[in-house]
Amino acid sequence: IGDGKNYIGEGTAAHYFYPAGEITAQGEINGAKFESKGSAMFIHAHSANIMPYNVGAEWNMIFFVGHPESMPKDKRNAESASTYHVLQYETPESYGSVHCSNAGLTQENKLKAVLWDTKVEHHELTKDENGSGYDIPKNIIFTSTGKTVDGKKARVVFDARPTQRLHDIDVLHEMPFVVRRLVQALITKPFVFERYEETAKVRVEIEGEEPYVLEGVAFHELTLMK
Repeated sequence: IGDGKNYIGEGTAAHYFYPAGEITAQGEINGAKFESKGSAMFIHAHSANIMPYNVGAEWNMIFFVGHPESMPKDKRNAESASTYHVLQYETPESYGSVHCSNAGLTQENKLKAVLWDTKVEHHELTKDENGSGYDIPKNIIFTSTGKTVDGKKARVVFDARPTQRLHDIDVLHEMPFVVRRLVQALITKPFVFERYEETAKVRVEIEGEEPYVLEGVAFHELTLMK
């Protein structure tokens, strides 16, 4: 994000990205083995001289894969796909509630635009049904601005409705007892909410070009540590 490092208090948080790539996975369910291929984003993240819960109180991450609405469905494949990713977080109030973000747009496995300013809006908040105590948005609007690799102004808008629940992760429940008690003394409830959107649409606006819409699927991850 930014030049790779964000300075928070006396520490640093670093995030480096491969915005899109191919991935192959193998698995086994009830003795039946399977293999799956698809698109993915890679993030290398680390922090120094600061605890992770002091880096961000709220994190929004998405990874979208799709094609132009105008492209015939029989022409759509992994090689012709576009991707849009966002990683945005807000530092805790004790560190100024600063918004940090990185986003990117790729087309046909090539970087199309770098988007360094992303605004995230949460709408239609509802109480989480699984006991976290958090209000979870049914509608999230991502608005990213930046420039294409050849210097044109670029804007991407994703009006998202992540309706399909994948996982709700109680982070404390996954920690050893001693670490859990330490974190409980500093954070109320760190939770990760993962969702999937099967009919996602992203609007792309590039200076000097006709705006267009990408349609596809999206993975959402919302992390709350408040």
